[in-house]
Parts: sequence; C-alpha cells; structure tokens
Amino acid sequence: MSSELPRSAYRRPSPSVPQVIELGPPPQKSRRWGRWLVLVAVFALTWFYRAEIRTAGSAIQTSFRQAFPSAEAKPSFGVSKPRPLPPPVVKPLEVEAPAPVDESKKMVLKSIGPPARSTMPPSVAIEGTPEVTVVVEDPAAKKFIYRTPHYEFQTDVMVGADAVRTFSRIFEATFLVNCLLPFDYRPSPEEGRERFVARLFSSDFNYFAEGGMPGSAGAYSRTHAALLAPISSIGVKTVNDRMQLDRSGATEVLIHEITHQMMNPWLAHLPMWFSEGAAEYVAMADYVHGKFVLNQMDIRLRTYLKRRQPFGNPPDIRSIPELMGMSPQTWNEAVSSIPKVANMNYSSATMLVYYFYHLDGRGDGAGVKAYLRAIEAGTPEVNAAEKHLLRDRSIEVLEADVLNAFLKIHLPLGVIQRGGNRWRPAPRAASATATSP
Repeated sequence: MSSELPRSAYRRPSPSVPQVIELGPPPQKSRRWGRWLVLVAVFALTWFYRAEIRTAGSAIQTSFRQAFPSAEAKPSFGVSKPRPLPPPVVKPLEVEAPAPVDESKKMVLKSIGPPARSTMPPSVAIEGTPEVTVVVEDPAAKKFIYRTPHYEFQTDVMVGADAVRTFSRIFEATFLVNCLLPFDYRPSPEEGRERFVARLFSSDFNYFAEGGMPGSAGAYSRTHAALLAPISSIGVKTVNDRMQLDRSGATEVLIHEITHQMMNPWLAHLPMWFSEGAAEYVAMADYVHGKFVLNQMDIRLRTYLKRRQPFGNPPDIRSIPELMGMSPQTWNEAVSSIPKVANMNYSSATMLVYYFYHLDGRGDGAGVKAYLRAIEAGTPEVNAAEKHLLRDRSIEVLEADVLNAFLKIHLPLGVIQRGGNRWRPAPRAASATATSP
C-alpha cells in the first residue's frame, strides 16, 4: 500500500466552505498582586525590625575589623589616602572706594511750599485767584512792584493789580506743581530773597538789553536771579495806553522758564539734559487757568513730539551717550544757531527724563529720586548717575533699554549720532585692599 496521500488530499479548501480553527481558551493574565504583597510584607518587616538590623550590621562590621585589622589600612586594590591640601593662597581683592562726597557741595534746600507727594499727582491746581499787594507804583521812575504769595513782579510800566491777579496764576500754579512732584525738588527763592522775582519789560528792546535771548518769550537768568520776560509773553499788551489781557497765547515757554527758576538751587549741580528735560516735562502738561493735568502724560508726550519734530516718523532722539555728555556751551550754541538740532536736543532730553520718571525699573521713578538725593548730599553728579541711573548698565545698554521701553508703549524711536563729547563714567578712586576669608 502506497504511503503517499491521494492527490485530492493536497487540494486547498474551497473558500466557500467555512474553516473552523480551535484556538483554545484565551490566555490568562498573570496575577501580580501576590508579588506586591510579598514586597509590602518585606518592607514592613524591615521597618519594624530596623533597630535590630542596624545592631546586627554594626556587630558584623566590628567582627570584620577585628579579624582583618589591616584591611582598611592596606586595601587589596591599592587606594591610598588623599594627602591634605595646601592652605589657600590669599590674594588681595580690589575693593572699589565709595563715591567721594564734597561737603562744600551739599545742598541746603529751604522750601517755602507744601511737601512733595509720594506719587505723581493726577492734577494740581491753586485755589481761587492769588491775592495781590501793590508795593510801588511810580510812573516818574518807571518803577512798579506787585507781590503775590510767592512772587514779586517788577515792571517798567503800570499793569495794575487786576492784571497781575490774572497772569500771576500761571506763576503760582507752576510753583505749586514743582513743589508737589514726587521728586522732592523743594523750590525756594534765590539766596537772600523771600519771594521769587520776575522782571517784566514793556518792550522787547528793554528785554534784550537786560539779557533776554532774541526770539525767546522769556528766560531765567541766574545772573539776575530772576525770570526775565517781555510783558507781551504773559498775555499783557498795551492798547491806547491801557493794559489788556490776551489769554490766547501759548504758555509752554513761560512754564518752562518758571520751572527753571523753581529748580534754581539744582541748576549748578545737574547736567543740561536733565534740567532742560525736567522743565519741558512740566511745560508739556495741560495747563488751564491755574490747573495742571498730569495724568495720561504719554498722550501729551506724543503731542509734544509732533510739535518739536513735525516731520519725524518715527521721531528721532540724539544718541544717549552724546546727550548725557553734552556741555552747556554745546547746548546753547545749538539753541542760538541751529533750530533743528536744538529741537532734537530738547525732545531727546524730555524723552530721557520721561523714561527715568515713568519707564525705568518699576516705573515709580525710584532711580531718579535716589540720583537727586545723592546729588543733594554732595555726591558728584557723574557718580550719582552711574550708581542710580545706569545701575551697573553700560551707557550703550541704557540706550537699548530706553528704546525698548518706548517700543513697549508703541512709540518707536530713531537714534541720531551727531558727534561731540560722549558720557563717560567717573574715574575710579584709589582702591583699597582686603583679604578673602
């Protein structure tokens, strides 16, 4: 009988015929809960008998040391004990000497107004109309003197108490706002005076003869220790030998110069960019009939820039190193001969002061407050600026921070380099030596 299967046995099953394959019962997952039970039991026993295990381990270790006393001293794999390190070499450390304080330059401020606020006030206004006292009215000598609570007005023409009562509001309100700013300028009259002095002239010729700058509407003169202004710039004009008030005139220039007078004790200690920027800051606030509005100053800043740089888009600022290094002579030369550069200098100074007032650090002006207090105590300005305004930043990093801060409030700025002196940090004083512990 043949061992081969018939050919029919090799035929593939027809697809029409269902094929049943017995797979057996499904595989069962291994039960691992028994292993976890064992691990938990071992851990519990180890924890419960931990004291006995520790004692037994110590006994075994002691027995091993007694049996092999040289095992630790001479291990078989040749590891030797580390040699003690040599004592550290003590090198002298260079310690920066503190900024020098010139006792002779300490400022003595005798404010005659209310104390400064801790934060920027939203608005400042005087109450009512200033009271006016007629001191002298002498037409023959062309000498007329009128006094308000904080000002003495000296004129060469009779203006009358009623006119003084009206235009003096801008002087008294500017005095008050500079008192209340949170930077504690503490306005006080010049040495030997009880009031601030404003000398008003009936003609531009007389104004220029006394030192007024041609084309200006007013100027604060440290030489005269007084504010000089043609009477027309404060809204007073002569009509048929009578004085009339014109309230339609702009007030920015006059407020700027009055602010300089309010800061007269500081002017000898501050750089041009700061003194001019601080005066521009007050002047760009909204002023109406004895009231300053100081909230939303970012909107007023944009309006100010359009006036100073009408064709700048984005507005340009002078390079910060050049601006902070500018001398009074360079500043005044631009004012008298190059109006476009002068406008850029003023707007750049205003932007930098605005940055330190509102955008630097936490936005609370802490840096500029510390800067002013250091100068007040007799610290040289460059040392105070380096410590409290730059605060470990290079002048280039400060410039980048200024640009980024204005960019965050959607005010992109361009930077112009015109050459000239650049700001430099103070030379380091002789260093002291100290030893490390």
